[in-house]
Amino acid sequence: MNVVILEPVSSGWKLIPKAKELNHTVIVLTYDQGERIIPAEFLRLADRIERVDTNDDQAVIDLAWKLDKELGIDAVIPGFEYYVPLSNRINHLLGNAGLNPEVVDHLRYKDLMRTALADAGVRVPRYRLVTDAEELEAAAAYVGFPLVAKPVDCSGSFNVRKANNHSELEEAYRRIAEMAVNDLEQTARGDVLLEEYLQGPEYSVEGLVAGETIHYFSITEKLLGPEPYFVEVGHIVSAPLDAEAEKNIHHYVSQVIKALGINMGPFHAEIRLTSTGPVLIEIGVRLAGDYICDLIYHAKGIDLYKLMIDSYLGNPLSLPEQTAQRVAGVRFFVRENLKRYDTVEGLEQLRALDGLIDCNLTIPTGQEIPEANSFMGRIGYFAVVADDYDRLKETLLQGDRQIKFKQLTKK
Repeated sequence: MNVVILEPVSSGWKLIPKAKELNHTVIVLTYDQGERIIPAEFLRLADRIERVDTNDDQAVIDLAWKLDKELGIDAVIPGFEYYVPLSNRINHLLGNAGLNPEVVDHLRYKDLMRTALADAGVRVPRYRLVTDAEELEAAAAYVGFPLVAKPVDCSGSFNVRKANNHSELEEAYRRIAEMAVNDLEQTARGDVLLEEYLQGPEYSVEGLVAGETIHYFSITEKLLGPEPYFVEVGHIVSAPLDAEAEKNIHHYVSQVIKALGINMGPFHAEIRLTSTGPVLIEIGVRLAGDYICDLIYHAKGIDLYKLMIDSYLGNPLSLPEQTAQRVAGVRFFVRENLKRYDTVEGLEQLRALDGLIDCNLTIPTGQEIPEANSFMGRIGYFAVVADDYDRLKETLLQGDRQIKFKQLTKK
């Protein structure tokens, strides 16, 4: 089968080796510049690399038509959330399996998602879209403080913050409204979504849709950094919830999926479990990022990379039998106010941890570290698998504490 992967990012990188492992011919479409550079260890595995501005929809469509005439394209798989609409529109044009092109924008833009769910009678936070500064005061009065301000077209907690008053809201609004491009250099809308602040623990729900059937794989516990930001500093697969809570979450997410018209593919739904039930933060119809897919594999033996490829090819889905399960977690290194580091202590002990899956520093020594208010400020991570939830959680906390970043020179 000839598989096109459109601009893989984060977990999308691993679709390349997985598709090769499954004996498919892999064609990667990438801009290969700026923030859209694929690590060489993944890109070199592709059978063919086509460089194109992946933020130019028409250029990508024209290239896909050309490749289909030349080779025959069996699936166009989005390598990241931002490319879900375009990938599925191309699949529709080529007659391949895919999401309904009439609903894909609801899965990309947070304001459209909120409206579609509210219109279907699915519970969402109280919200208002702000497209002009003059609308800000009335929108805040409707939503009420504290509230959350977020861009409608970003991911990874980028420029998302809690505002307790008008002063904080105006600062949050300014940052979003003045943002020219998002983290993958797409033109930003600049519109701001104000949402009710939800009290309660945060989880993500990972699964896969196959027609009318919804498969649930994990309710993932989120470890969050300090407010007013919502930086995810860790994840645990799976959260130790009782059967009733799991049932309520699954029922609610099923309502979300049906209301949004999601008919295929993996999903990653972020929720808050309030005192009156689960409420959606957002849902992405793509692979979960932040190493979550790997945690699910190590804890449960479920290969989401393979399932996504099979889903887009229209292949029968092979799901493993649920056997004795373990727990797995990842912890990201976040250090507020650290601008750069020259040395790091504790890595040797960390690499000797029982059950260690992976450990990596993603921001190298000497490089400027972005503010710790989104995923971009995370310096690295480590992941662990274990048989016991409490022991795993303590290992994640201890491992994070023992890593010391040292700045020897002031710059």
